[in-house]
Amino acid sequence: MANARKTRKLFDAAVLALNAKNTVQARNLVLKLIRTEKKNFSCWHLKAVIHAELHEIDLAERAFVTAASLAPSSRERATVYEQLGLLLIRNGSSVQAAKYFANLQKLRPSGDDVTFYLAEAHRLNKEHQSALTEYEKAIKQSGNKSELLTGKALCLRELGRTQDAIGCLKQILTVKPNDAETIIALAQCYSDLSRYSDAEDLLRDALVSEPSNAYLHYKLALLYRDFGEIDKAVSYFEKTLSLEPAAATAYYNYARVKHFDADDPIIHQIRQRLTELTQSEETTGQLKDRTELLFALGKIAEDCAQYDQAFDYWRQANTLMRRTFDYEINNDRRRVAAIKSVVDADLTRKTELRSADHPTPIFIIGLPRSGSTLCEQILASHTDIQGMGELTLLPELLGKLEISLKTPYPRILTKLDGQQLRKLRDTYITTLQDTLKRPYFTDKLPSNFWLVGLIKVLFPDSPVINTNRSPIDTGFSCYKHLFSGGQKFAYDLTEIRQYIDLHNELMAYWHEILPGAVYELKYEDLVQKPEETVTSMLAFCELPWQHGCLNFYETRRAVRSSSAAQIRRPLHSDAIGYWRHYENHLHELTGLEQGDLAVN
Repeated sequence: MANARKTRKLFDAAVLALNAKNTVQARNLVLKLIRTEKKNFSCWHLKAVIHAELHEIDLAERAFVTAASLAPSSRERATVYEQLGLLLIRNGSSVQAAKYFANLQKLRPSGDDVTFYLAEAHRLNKEHQSALTEYEKAIKQSGNKSELLTGKALCLRELGRTQDAIGCLKQILTVKPNDAETIIALAQCYSDLSRYSDAEDLLRDALVSEPSNAYLHYKLALLYRDFGEIDKAVSYFEKTLSLEPAAATAYYNYARVKHFDADDPIIHQIRQRLTELTQSEETTGQLKDRTELLFALGKIAEDCAQYDQAFDYWRQANTLMRRTFDYEINNDRRRVAAIKSVVDADLTRKTELRSADHPTPIFIIGLPRSGSTLCEQILASHTDIQGMGELTLLPELLGKLEISLKTPYPRILTKLDGQQLRKLRDTYITTLQDTLKRPYFTDKLPSNFWLVGLIKVLFPDSPVINTNRSPIDTGFSCYKHLFSGGQKFAYDLTEIRQYIDLHNELMAYWHEILPGAVYELKYEDLVQKPEETVTSMLAFCELPWQHGCLNFYETRRAVRSSSAAQIRRPLHSDAIGYWRHYENHLHELTGLEQGDLAVN
């Protein structure tokens, strides 16, 4: 009885400390409590909540899992999984969150909120097809709630079904006509369809109602950037920062589009904000903001020809970014080996899927920062080709098949029969059908270089173009950029070199088993011999020459990449060999020039 009273007293004291925001004291009390109450659900649950308040996410997760194992009923266990999943979602661990939400769904199979949680986790994991399925299930269960329609619209847009996304968003606006988030999402859809004026009018009208909404100013800045209105973009980034001076993402994107002088006052502002963050408690959000500010300072220092200073900022930024995720180059090394052992010339001819009566995809693959955005902009300037950007659809559809057949890529290719392959191809096309307006369209997902064998099975008549740039220029350009998703190899110079070697090894294999199937577009040839190189590339695609392809910088379409500003200029050779300014810092990349992939 005395022990029980002592436990209760300690527990109540920890709760009081937590409620009073004395979280460190609360943690010390609960740690003392756990020493004697190792199998007490309430104590472990309290411990998890305290760690979460302190942003000790790993410790919180472990404590929540222990609490779930000790839960006296399924109701308490469900509550724990819900809290844990939401914590992980808020802190950027959506893959782990999806796992716990799946556990929650088993305990609450009819819960509308659970379906929504799962949908959100899938969407944040970029599993848009799976997320769409969950959103539609949630809508069927609980009606057209705005948060469900918003999530569905975001997935539809990512899957290339932009018109369907517009329908969802307009449905929300009939109920919430001034909702800024919905207006922004609708403007992005209009932008996807190159309806620039509609997107601009929508955002500017919204600003009339909310002139102090920094996020609306920021989105208008991005719209102008994407469509090449760089002066307007700069102006709206500056307005954003005047309203929200702590917005690290705005500083980063602002730095990407403007050329700076050494006495620009923005440099002091960014450094001051960086100092404030460095002195504050380290959280996931704080790390993200510091990373973005350091990348911004690197770009600004480079503008000022302060190359050693620029590299130091990028080194700090990449070190911080590399801490935020797990990545093992050996997994990619094993993947290359598996592809070479499973996929051969006979397998790529296992079925005869001739092109049906539908628009033909042109797949642009390669390493990031190797010229793929420039390649797409040139092709999208041809009147027969529609630029669709980085479509994640093919790997997502393949991922669903991997799950349903319980067989990973590449071994799954040995299991798929003609009917399954035809269904995969047809689903890819029909998903995009309503958006496609021209006989050809681009699918510019660089990481599709892993799937060349599958692409040639599904679309034997589709051109595949691999963008190929000097490996050191490519590798260093990756190191200088903060990618919006994926590209986990890109934040460590040694891993960058190893990944480039693997990419080149796999591309050499595709050329070996599929001779003539992939066109190697060498960036240096493109900028030094543009007409000859573009003519050759169009001939590979079996398309006639059009002079407009050389005037690609005049083509009005949205380009959402770190190259958005660069492709608004005529071809130039400024970027060739630019890495030599940093030669003393790039020893890990030395020798890559000799490893360059042979081209057509």
